[in-house]
Amino acid sequence: MEPLLICETFVSRFKFWMDGQTHDGMQHRNELFRCLREETILGRQQVYDLSWALAQEGVHTVITASKGHYTLWVSLRSLAKLESVSSLSNVKLPANQTTTCGAYA
Repeated sequence: MEPLLICETFVSRFKFWMDGQTHDGMQHRNELFRCLREETILGRQQVYDLSWALAQEGVHTVITASKGHYTLWVSLRSLAKLESVSSLSNVKLPANQTTTCGAYA
């Protein structure tokens, strides 16, 4: 499935608890997502590249865009698939997900 690019004003953001940590989440079209990476406009290509690499591995991703940043979201239903993909050499996931999300919210 191709990554969907949408305006951030069309999603609902929230915080949730999982695996002993607070995460940034969002809801769009009755689907729940977890923030994987957030970049300024200068880093948008890295967000696109990671999103496409994950999508090719079957991970459902969405990119939201605002005036100042791009955010990569992964469907909560795809988290198990994300765990198996993270061992692949061609998909480089952020090392510390707690510092890559929420900085621009």
